[in-house]
Parts: sequence; C-alpha cells; structure tokens
Amino acid sequence: MNFYDSSLYEDYLLENGFKKAENIEDASILLVNTCAVREKSVSKVISFLGQVKKLNTNNKRLIVYLLGCMSPIYADILKRDGLIDFAIGPLNSNSIPYEFKRLISQIEGFGEKVKKIENKNFSRSITVIYGCNYFCSYCIVPYVRGKERSVPFDEVINRIKLYSENGAREITLLGQNVDHYGFDLPNSVNFSTLLNEVAKINKIEKIDFITSHPKDFNIEIINIMKESNKIYRHFHLPIQSGDDRILKLMNRNYSVYEYLKLIDKIRDSFPLASITTDIIVGFPSEDEPSFLNTIELVKKVKFDKIYLATYSKRPMTKASKIDSEVDPCEKKRRLNHLLSLERDISINRSKRFIGTEEDVFLTTKLSKNKYLGKNLEEREVLLSSINELQTGDIVKVKVTECDRTRLIGNAI
Repeated sequence: MNFYDSSLYEDYLLENGFKKAENIEDASILLVNTCAVREKSVSKVISFLGQVKKLNTNNKRLIVYLLGCMSPIYADILKRDGLIDFAIGPLNSNSIPYEFKRLISQIEGFGEKVKKIENKNFSRSITVIYGCNYFCSYCIVPYVRGKERSVPFDEVINRIKLYSENGAREITLLGQNVDHYGFDLPNSVNFSTLLNEVAKINKIEKIDFITSHPKDFNIEIINIMKESNKIYRHFHLPIQSGDDRILKLMNRNYSVYEYLKLIDKIRDSFPLASITTDIIVGFPSEDEPSFLNTIELVKKVKFDKIYLATYSKRPMTKASKIDSEVDPCEKKRRLNHLLSLERDISINRSKRFIGTEEDVFLTTKLSKNKYLGKNLEEREVLLSSINELQTGDIVKVKVTECDRTRLIGNAI
C-alpha cells in the first residue's frame, strides 16, 4: 500500500514540473513515506532522517516531507529535532491531500509545463479500501489510518481501465481488509462484485488481492476464481497465532478451528493453491504451550510462506497495557524455530510443481535467455528460453526443479 501511495505522489510531482533526482544529494525535496506497524520500522526512519540532516549545508537545504503512518504520532518530535519540515499523514484516498498541494505549489518550478506522464509499467496496484474497523490489540493501524473508507466502485474500475490502456497487464487490489470493500457504499457492491468486474477488463491478464481477514473471507471469491484464470490462486490469510487464548487476547474474532475450516474449503477447490500468512511470536503472555500450538498449526496447514515478526509494543494499543512481556531472547528463539520449520515446509511445497507445465506471467528479464515470472499460484519461476520474450507475456513452462523460493524450468 505504501508503494502505491508513493507512486501517487510521484506522478503528481512529475506532472507538475518536477524531475526525479538520481540520488538524495541532488534532490531539493525529499518525501519519506513511513510505516508505524513495528518499532523497528520507526527506528529505521528516524536513523535515516538523521543521516539526511547531515546533507544540509550553508548553500543548500533539503526540504523533508514526512508521509504515512508515523506522521500523526511522531511529527511534533521530529520537527522539534529538525529532522523534518512538514508532516502530511497517511494517504486515505486516491487523491493527493490539499495541504501537500498547497505546500508544493510554493516551490519554484511548480506547474511548469511538461509532457503528460505515461506510466508504461505492466504491473500496477490500486488501493480499493483505506483504514480498518478492527482494533486488533497489537495493531496501530486503526489509530493512524482511521475507519474504513471504500473507494467508489466506478473510480476503481475507471482507474484500472486507464492503467490497462497505458500498458498494465497485472493489477493488485489493496486494502487493510479487502473483504470489507463496499460495506460503506450504496448499490450493494462488495469485494466479490469488484473482483468479478476487474476480471472482465480485456487487457488485464493477472489479478491479485491483499489482504483478506480470516473472519471475513467471502467464499463467493472462490467461485469467481474458478471461472477466471486471471486471478492468482494465492490466498494471504494472516493467522497471527495458532493458540485460541492468544487469538482472543489479540481480538482476532476467530478460532483456530474456524481458520482450519477455511483452509480446507480453499484446498478443496484449489489443491495446488498457495497459502501464505502472518505470525507474531512473543505476544504478551504467550507461554510455551501457546507457542507449541502455533507450531502444530503451521505443520497442519503447510503454508507456502510465513511472514514472521516478534511482537512489538505500539502506542495506544490494548496489548501495550498487558504486563506479561515475553523475554526478548525467548522471542528470538521462537522466531528462529518457526523460520527453520517454514524453510523445510516451503521447499516441500515447491516440489508439488516439479514435472508440471505452468502458464507463467513474465515479470523480469534477467538476461538474453533468463527470465522471472509467476505461475497461477503466484509462485516465482526462473525460466530459460531460446526465444526473445517480453515482460507481461504469458508463456508455457516445464518445471524441472525447485529451491525454497523458486520453481525452475524451461519455456516450451
């Protein structure tokens, strides 16, 4: 979502007379788009801003704009320390905020005539819903992004059509919880309606979406996916913990049993589907039995990939008030245990494709004969071809081997 938000700012600046600097030293303005989900992310930004401050001299001063989720919480402190000039806040629509437009318009060179920017990127993203109505006890997002706001249906479709006319062949639909898309819109539209309509756009070849909440996943999505090979058979369903007591403390509103039932429904329809998840280790009061329940869940589901993190206390959240903090060394041990288990499972999951012929959407040209792409289950594929290929093409590939993260084969 932050990559998409950043692209909106970049397009606006390019269309209003600015040029993209090759490096920070050559820039006159700097936009830093931030995340506050984990303390590590915040620390990285503050360290980076400290390095940027050293670039200021008597002859030149870099104007720094703080964007994103750090702004509502840290802006005053960072301004006081001279690390930023302006704070805009998280982007909560597909339009650039008025305050940013006002500030930028005062800079010399704003509005100079330039050729219309045409983004020929074959892969584009679009946020379809902003904010979050769930208050998971560990998560800061609802406090900095606010309540859910769906982007109007026609606006989403028209923007995707514009992207397709400018060369886009792959679209990713984004949201903190895409399953809630349309709940605040008239005409009874929902995410299934949107997904089905995007699949009808002729020039769009591949569609992805992220993130789904396990409590809200609409089974109708599976039926739409059965009708269209455009939609990646990849499901990102964050479980966060495999222990019901911890899930309740996290305010996740589902049980391990309910989660496993959902996984079974998906695999009944798509046996080869890729399923990925998020897991937090070391949540306050997570003891060894709770952690072992998470291990058991991972072994049952056999995720294709797990995005792992140790618990990080965030301001304003309910979990930050729980006293039973897990020892940092124990958090690290649990993280490493899960990482080792995930590596073993991932490579075994990759082996299911050996010997198959896959339709692969090309994403990167590595050399004259080497390419990267993704199959229908959105597994990365490294392929060789005797013919010249282009990104955005779909080619048939015979998978001959694999490693933990990639399938390897030859174009047929």
